Amino acid sequence: MASNKNFFTEEMKKKVIEWIQAKNALKQCECCGANAWFMSDQVVSPVIYAGSMVVGGTAFPQVMLVCKNCGNTKYFNVLVMNLFETKEGEKNV
Repeated sequence: MASNKNFFTEEMKKKVIEWIQAKNALKQCECCGANAWFMSDQVVSPVIYAGSMVVGGTAFPQVMLVCKNCGNTKYFNVLVMNLFETKEGEKNV
């Protein structure tokens, strides 16, 4: 069963917002024109399809932003944002 506990700390949320702003990656919603978004408190990951649904294995963790007006949803890869610590010498992506 999934936990309802928030994954993102306030520091991580701040880093996500700063990353998105630095990339100019979030503007008006292309579906409805609104500019009001909220960020999920959970890391999400798309399901992998390789001829059939694959559960487990490789994952692409994402932060999910949702338009407050129409529900349009955007995903940004948290590994590209460097939100996770890695072992010395490893790269996130």
